[in-house]
Amino acid sequence: YTAALFIAWIIIVVTSLAWNVFHEKQNTRELALMEARIHFNKDLAFRSWAAMNGGVYVPPTQKTPPNPYLYVAERDIKTTSGQALTLINPAYMLRQVMTYYSELYGVKGRLTSLKVLNPVNEPDAWERSALQDFERGQKEVVDFIKTEGEPRLRLMRPLFTEKECLQCHAFQGYREGDVRGGISVTVPLRPYLAIEQKVIMGVALSHGIFWLLGMLAIGLASNRIEKRVRERNMAQEQLEHQAFYDKLTKLPNRTLFIQHVKEEIIRSKDMGNQFAVLFLDLDRFKNINDSLGHVIGDKLLVIMSERLKDCIRPDDVIARFGGDEFAILLRNCKEVSGATRSAERIQKKISVPFRLDKHEIFLSVSIGIALSETGYESEEDVLRDADTAMYRAKARGRACYELFDVHMYTAAINLLQLEADLRRAVENKDFQVYYQPIISLHDDRILGAEAVIRWTHPQRGPISPMEFIPLAEETGLISEIGGWILRTACAQNRAWHGAGYEHLLIKVNFSACQFYHEDILELIRKALRESNMNAQFLDIEITEGVAAADKSIALFRELSNLGIKISIDDFGTGYSSLGSLNRLPVNTIKIDRSFVRDIAVDHHAGAIVKTIISMAHNLSMKVLAEGVENEQQRLFLKSHGCDEAQGFLFSPPVPDIEFSRLLVRWGQ
Repeated sequence: YTAALFIAWIIIVVTSLAWNVFHEKQNTRELALMEARIHFNKDLAFRSWAAMNGGVYVPPTQKTPPNPYLYVAERDIKTTSGQALTLINPAYMLRQVMTYYSELYGVKGRLTSLKVLNPVNEPDAWERSALQDFERGQKEVVDFIKTEGEPRLRLMRPLFTEKECLQCHAFQGYREGDVRGGISVTVPLRPYLAIEQKVIMGVALSHGIFWLLGMLAIGLASNRIEKRVRERNMAQEQLEHQAFYDKLTKLPNRTLFIQHVKEEIIRSKDMGNQFAVLFLDLDRFKNINDSLGHVIGDKLLVIMSERLKDCIRPDDVIARFGGDEFAILLRNCKEVSGATRSAERIQKKISVPFRLDKHEIFLSVSIGIALSETGYESEEDVLRDADTAMYRAKARGRACYELFDVHMYTAAINLLQLEADLRRAVENKDFQVYYQPIISLHDDRILGAEAVIRWTHPQRGPISPMEFIPLAEETGLISEIGGWILRTACAQNRAWHGAGYEHLLIKVNFSACQFYHEDILELIRKALRESNMNAQFLDIEITEGVAAADKSIALFRELSNLGIKISIDDFGTGYSSLGSLNRLPVNTIKIDRSFVRDIAVDHHAGAIVKTIISMAHNLSMKVLAEGVENEQQRLFLKSHGCDEAQGFLFSPPVPDIEFSRLLVRWGQ
């Protein structure tokens, strides 16, 4: 429909432009013709006057010598004073005037005939043709032609023999009323064409502006109709893309990579195709983030991904699992040497220094390799063994690769040691619970806090939850650690209630392993009983993946029946089923920080955030934005109806004592 309107508008404007250009060209011709006729009438009037007076006597000069073709007895006379005079007859006089006028104004006039006395008056080809037309009764001949490389208008009209003319031309056989010749007028068209060109340029410009305004009007009208649909579709596509691709590097993520590995396992069974999986982890990348900042770290990861692409074949698959972890699927890898050569090629490529913002950064990568000849049944087993081999490579001193085999006892010992350290941390209460405030965007009040875990290792110092939580999930320690966090957070929130902050809500994260534990309900009930905290002030946060699982629905309803609130954490980074979301008793949706970070500069991120807010409100859910770091982000979220926010703009996670000071400072 929009294209049809555009085409119709173009046809209208082009038709109008063509008509105006044609009209202007016609106007130019008419003006030139009018001038030619005026000059003809002037020449004819002058000749008639001269003929009526029988000519004029003038002193002969170089320019006006006696007319040798004038056969009159008294052509040359002398006055009584001795002054010589020669008779200028009408034809001779008109030719003199025409020549002089042409020199002054460029408009040429000629008096010619088929029977000329003076060869100078001999007609040219065009004039001869016109004179012949006059013999046949035509009254005027007009042509637009080019002579001597210049465009000109030529006009010619006939002259008839009058009584006064017989005095000079009777001897040629003319009778009164005969066509004796004609006067031709040649008008240069270049001045007219110059004016015409300016007018046409003005007409074209005005039509261009008119066309542009019309196109803009049509475009804006169509855009109003399509804008919401387009934004909604783009937001949906972005959400689906986030489910399978890494936002930073644009590489496939873990979910999509696992699908490829699963397909390759099936091919290996059906067709005997061999493959290899390489698990990559950048060595000491955390030090780069800590020293140079996350911006440099992100740029480094993007360049890293481009280098990795150069190391693989078109059919191979490379993915980013998160942080500094990458994985590569080598298809049709028939020999061990093929996988090891790829690993060596990658290490050589990564060893070339990276130059970013005047920094020269040296990186190395530890690689674990799992080969399909082991006979894998599960894609998770392949990744697990490649990951195990990678840790073995790190244990050997980093910057190397290791093939997985069942005798990797060193890797197992390392895992056991870290597991022992985790258990010891629980026993010795080496963990700390920090609290990050949740702020109402409606009235700027602290509504509650999210409880986050911190671990300071006696030898290694602070360890990121991203490092020890996955191991805790794998070894089953997550239930014990999660239970301790839950009990501590509930007890602290109850203490704040006792101090007069009775409205505070406490949010606690639950991993998939912890959420699906068979004793999860009893664990939560026990924490509420021991802390004597009302269940309505507990908010359990789970990921999209947990929310999308069918087995979560019954558990969600039991928690809701207890009065516990449920939030979906990092919404938009996983792949939620909107159908199951509609059936779940979810209270709050948390917008992932990756979307919040870009809302001020990325139109698509802003559209996604607005879509999530609108969808949540339509489902009677609240919306909490995490990772709010500046005032511009806060204002955007507030203006589009986001209910709550947390982030460094308000406060980083802090110990309970510092959080109590925050409550006082915020005037709660």
